[in-house]
Amino acid sequence: MPDFKPFLLAALENHDDAQIGIAAVGVVSDLCRAFETNISGYMDEIMERMLGILQDANAKKNVKTQVLNTFGDVALALNAQYSRYLDLNMKWLTEAISAAQITNADDFDQIDYVESLRESCCYAFSGIVQALNGSPESLQLIQRNIQPMLQLIVQISNSQPTTSENLYSSACALAGDLLHSFGVEFLPVVDTAEFGINTLVAKCRRSRTNKAKSIASWVKIS
Repeated sequence: MPDFKPFLLAALENHDDAQIGIAAVGVVSDLCRAFETNISGYMDEIMERMLGILQDANAKKNVKTQVLNTFGDVALALNAQYSRYLDLNMKWLTEAISAAQITNADDFDQIDYVESLRESCCYAFSGIVQALNGSPESLQLIQRNIQPMLQLIVQISNSQPTTSENLYSSACALAGDLLHSFGVEFLPVVDTAEFGINTLVAKCRRSRTNKAKSIASWVKIS
């Protein structure tokens, strides 16, 4: 890793070539899965470069979306150690949710981008919730940041035109992670119509894909 790190950091600093950026961020995800907590010593420098991508107005949207997605992999790798990045990552995820708006239902490129952005945020939030549910202190961190997660679930549940199966499955999985973490405390949220969780579960049940149906069953079991 020490020999490889300079090349990875250089690739993450290349904001002009989207293919290089996506590949570099993908490598970060792979390293998180392979090294798990052992990636911790390198993560400050890696995170600094990934945040640099988000801060660059000229960086490509698809690279930024990939960075947001990777926050989930970082969280799963670091578990409780991830808390040092939580506030910064939540800032960018919250801004992404606010930006993920469909303003023209006939603009299919916009719809694809918004759905990709929302799905990346779902994945990141799920990773964060799974990583930080190991202690009462960590659960407090999740609880402090739960509002943007619920906002995203509502967005997806109420979205017009209707969202893709992958997206509402991801939102349903996020709701399941929250239910698994908070248990009965989260049940009133599930049963509150404005959050649309039961609507998402129903959509997953009616899905033609086994993945969506499995997620619906898991949420109800949780």
